[in-house]
Amino acid sequence: MQNGVVEMKDFMLIDLESQFAEVLDLTKDWSSQQIIEWLAHFGTITNIPNPYDNRLYSFRSPNGHTVGFRFDEHNRLLLIGKHTTRIR
Repeated sequence: MQNGVVEMKDFMLIDLESQFAEVLDLTKDWSSQQIIEWLAHFGTITNIPNPYDNRLYSFRSPNGHTVGFRFDEHNRLLLIGKHTTRIR
């Protein structure tokens, strides 16, 4: 880690849903913008237009797995899975 940013060689994100706990540990003191920028190194981030929530995103990994996520009012990362929403 340098200057509070995890180097790419320190962690390889393959599947946000299955690696969610590790992502939360690595990014626990980061802003939502820092998390989005970091995730973008591992896949494609798309802002999902929503009139009620402008902080709704999808993450598509290079292996094609797509999962939704958002940030709550306390700036916590929330994962939106197929059947649940998980936070920590």
